[in-house]
Amino acid sequence: MTICLVLAVSLGVSPVQTVIQTTPAVLPSTPPPLEEIVERLVEHAQKDILLRRSYLIYTKVFTVEDLRRPLGQQVIKQEQSLVIGKDGKAYQRKIVENGVPLNPPVEERIYIEVDEILTSGRYVLSMAEPPETTIDGRRYWQLAFRPKNNLPDPDQDESLKDIPDSEKDKYKAFNALVGIIKVDAERYFIRRLDGHLEKDKKVGPGGPFGALFEFNITALHQEVSMNAGPGIIVPESIVISFYIRKFFNRTRERHTLIYGTFLPAKPPQE
Repeated sequence: MTICLVLAVSLGVSPVQTVIQTTPAVLPSTPPPLEEIVERLVEHAQKDILLRRSYLIYTKVFTVEDLRRPLGQQVIKQEQSLVIGKDGKAYQRKIVENGVPLNPPVEERIYIEVDEILTSGRYVLSMAEPPETTIDGRRYWQLAFRPKNNLPDPDQDESLKDIPDSEKDKYKAFNALVGIIKVDAERYFIRRLDGHLEKDKKVGPGGPFGALFEFNITALHQEVSMNAGPGIIVPESIVISFYIRKFFNRTRERHTLIYGTFLPAKPPQE
C-alpha cells in the first residue's frame, strides 16, 4: 500500500475507478458466430493494449512461493513494481524487492501479456461447451483455445532472437497451452483465462536435461475508467503454478501477480 500512496502523491493524480457495469447493453439471445466473436475480441484487445500502455501507470506485486516448503514458509520472493508504457511497449519498473527499496529502480521489458498473446494468431479458437455463462449478472461467451500446429520454436524464432532465455521459456509454455477464455459479451475482452499444458505434453528435451511437466494459469482482467464512458481493460491478477524437473533438481512453484492503483499517466513535459 505504501508504494501506491507514494506514487499517487508524486504524480499529483488520483486513482482511476474500477468499472462494474450494472446496466448491460442489449445483447443477442444466443452467441454470435465464432468468427464475429474472434474478430471483435482481437480488435478490442489491440485498442485496449494501446490505450493502457499510453494512458495508464499501475502497480504490480509479484510473489513467488516454493510449494515444497511447509505452509507459512513458502514465500521466497516478493517484488513491487510500476507498470508503464513506452513507445507502445510495456515495461515494469521494480522499486522494492523482498522489502528493500531499490535505488535506482530496475526497469525491465514485459514481453508477454495474456490478452496480447491470446489474440496474436498463435491459437485455434472454438466455441466451448456451454458456449456462454453468466457471472454476477453479466454474460460471457466461452471459447476454447489450443495452439496452432507447427508454431516456431522460440529458440529459432527470429522475432524473439533478442529476448532473454527466461522469456523464451515462457513462450515455450504458452505454445503448449490449452484452456478456456471467458469473453465479455458487451465489451469483448478476456475477463478470465484458465489454461494448462496439453494432455501428456511436456515442454523441454526431457531426460536428465529436464522439462516443464506442469503449467497451470488463471488470469483475470478488469475494466477501469478515468471518466464517464467505456473504460480501459487492464490486468487484475495472474496465478501460475508449475513443476520443472532438471537433472536431480525439482522445482514446484506458484507465481502470483496482483495489479492495482491504476493512475493516469502524466503527459510528457515539453
